[in-house]
Amino acid sequence: VLGVLEGTTDPSDAQAKATLYKKVRALADKFKEKNESIICREILSEHKNEPTVSGHNAHCITMVMEASGILDEYLRKNHNE
Repeated sequence: VLGVLEGTTDPSDAQAKATLYKKVRALADKFKEKNESIICREILSEHKNEPTVSGHNAHCITMVMEASGILDEYLRKNHNE
């Protein structure tokens, strides 16, 4: 999402790429603060026996909602037009 909103169309623009990566990293770090990882198998290692919903571990749904909440917060602060 950030790539579409804040990315560059110039593949040689290293500064723009670095700036975007820094923003993405900050959002990933927020998620990691709450979940100790951004890697699904590490997060789910403690939730293996939870029920599935449409073939997915029920905890995955919670993680997707949490990630979208972090993104929503960022977008409201930075793209509230």
